[in-house]
Amino acid sequence: MPTLKPFGIGDLIVLKKRLERYDAGEIAHIENVMGKEHRTRNHRQLRQVETRKLEETELEEETRHDLETTERFELENEIKHEVKTQEKFSAGLEVSGGFGPVQISAYAKYDRDTSETESERAAQKYSKEITEKAMERIKERVRTEREEIERIETEENNEHKFENDSPDHIVGVYRWVDKYYRVKPVNYGKRLFYEVVIPEPARMLLFAKAWNLDNRAIPEKPDEPKVPTFEIGGVEFWFDGTTLRTGDPGPLRPNQVLETNYAYLASTAGADGVKPPPADTVVVSHSLAKELDPAVDWILDGEAIRLPEDYEAVTCEYTAVIKAWKNHDFPAGATPYDAGWPAFCRIHIGQRAILQWQEHSILGPPWEDHNFTLDLNRERGSLPISGTGNRVGTFALNINVTCERTDEIFARWQMETYNAIMAAYRRKVMNYEERLAASQVRGGVEIQGENPAKNLLTIKTELKRQFLDLWMSGDLELPVAVTDGDHSHTPPHLPDMIDRNVLDNGEVISFAEEAFDWDNLSFRLLPYFHGRKEKWVELSSYSDPDPVFENFLKAGAALVRLPVVPEYTHAVLYYQLTERIWSRDAGEIPALRDVSAASEVELYNAYLRDVDPETVETDVHRDVEIRDDDPDTFVIKVPTSLVWLQQTEELNPEPE
Repeated sequence: MPTLKPFGIGDLIVLKKRLERYDAGEIAHIENVMGKEHRTRNHRQLRQVETRKLEETELEEETRHDLETTERFELENEIKHEVKTQEKFSAGLEVSGGFGPVQISAYAKYDRDTSETESERAAQKYSKEITEKAMERIKERVRTEREEIERIETEENNEHKFENDSPDHIVGVYRWVDKYYRVKPVNYGKRLFYEVVIPEPARMLLFAKAWNLDNRAIPEKPDEPKVPTFEIGGVEFWFDGTTLRTGDPGPLRPNQVLETNYAYLASTAGADGVKPPPADTVVVSHSLAKELDPAVDWILDGEAIRLPEDYEAVTCEYTAVIKAWKNHDFPAGATPYDAGWPAFCRIHIGQRAILQWQEHSILGPPWEDHNFTLDLNRERGSLPISGTGNRVGTFALNINVTCERTDEIFARWQMETYNAIMAAYRRKVMNYEERLAASQVRGGVEIQGENPAKNLLTIKTELKRQFLDLWMSGDLELPVAVTDGDHSHTPPHLPDMIDRNVLDNGEVISFAEEAFDWDNLSFRLLPYFHGRKEKWVELSSYSDPDPVFENFLKAGAALVRLPVVPEYTHAVLYYQLTERIWSRDAGEIPALRDVSAASEVELYNAYLRDVDPETVETDVHRDVEIRDDDPDTFVIKVPTSLVWLQQTEELNPEPE
């Protein structure tokens, strides 16, 4: 059973009115222009919005292999055989004498010298040089140019000019315009009435208008960007990056833009193109491997790890693999010096030694794989790598350097983000001020608001919707009776009806529209303080040129009275007891006592006896003659927002 019950039986008295006249009312404004004074005010508003997007990717792939082989073979063979023989023979007789006996001696000499020299030399030279050059370059060029241009150009020029070429002063008196109606009450007999108080009757209309702020003559003044605040135990706090603070954070400052609030600040200000903050840390990887001659000392120089701009190296993690030349690995012929000294390796990164190693005295990691972590000295730009050693065949390093962002790059990001937020805010303020100035220039020229007849129709439509929602216990939302079209298909699917729901909904809609006399719905708008207290300021601030519509917007509640069409009184009371609509095709409506045992049955039967459709005097839609000499008529004054410029400068002109 509906919770909203009939109010009772009453006479339907309709006030028929006829416009009597418009008349000047109170003074609205006085404009003074001194002698020889010229005043001109020009306003020009031009707004252009253009968006362009361009995407471009480039890929080019080239692979080239160059293989060159050179073979040289040289054979030298020389055999030398030399035999040298030398013979020498000599013989003789020697006689010597003196003053004594004669001495005779004979001699014979034979010498033979034989020497043989044989030498053989063989030299074989073979060399093969293989040079393989491989170059692979990948360059992708995919040019996708998408240009989206949204250009909104609005230009409005307004000029308001006062010119007084005479030496006398000119005074312009503006007066409010009031309109007068002659009203005659007409009694249309007894009807069944419903009465209900609807809270904040304009709430749905105001909510709908909030979604279309562009249609408002003057936009809301934008709020100045501020650090977001939150409440704990009734106390308002805000975060400055390190500490929770209380009180008003004041206007936004660059150092208040943080990683935790920049997205909120940018979205509330409407800032576009705001970049996320730079990462706290960045890891740079570098690998280094060398194959060395173990027999000689070696030096590593010219290696460096390039660090990201505006980042400092703080730590590094590295893995070392070293292969030394062991004593038993020395080749034959190595000197004792070579075999006696231990293998040695020392490598520096930045200002730190990351590797010290000796074969017989381990100062750092052994030669096998090992992981280490090292603190660095916050180097910037690049991190040099150097080293020295001997008797090392190969070594390999994998280095991961952890870098932290500098205060300078974060402060620069804060300033860039702050500038983007404040630029968006200034654009909003400029737009607000331009539209405000334009509306002030247009004052007195533009017809503001809507036609009062249209406003009255809007008011009654909103009250009608809310009354039906209450009377039908929230069942005003009917089943879906139509489907939307679908343009994604070829051919597109057209909108269609759901037959069963169309028929069911039609019965409900017809009953709701025909059972009540909507044209004679009467209402009384109650002040804003009958609504929610937290809405008092908002409701009391609404204004409109139509005073009735302004009261509707401000109303905290509305008292609504609605008569039932006499022919539908029985059907409405049947629905009141059963929540079922009696179909016209079902014949005569059953007696109320036959369908319900509720206590209201007797009361409703009394209502039926009091309302006799045959006693209706006339059609409520028929025009009624309203004569000036009719004693039942009277005149009412309705104020308007129209302003009239008086023809004379007199503050109290004689009435015409």
